[in-house]
Amino acid sequence: MTSNLSQPLSKLLSAISLCNRDNKNCVHICDTLEFREQKMRLSESLEHWQGLIAKY
Repeated sequence: MTSNLSQPLSKLLSAISLCNRDNKNCVHICDTLEFREQKMRLSESLEHWQGLIAKY
């Protein structure tokens, strides 16, 4: 079950790191609405987990 979730997540993470590393070649990927929504959702969930971890 986890592998089904982690596959698209790892693809998204590698796409994000690609975009962060090489903005010029990757702007068109980062600019698609779906990508921006996924990136925003991902960073929101990261903040959520970091907040939970910080409590303990």
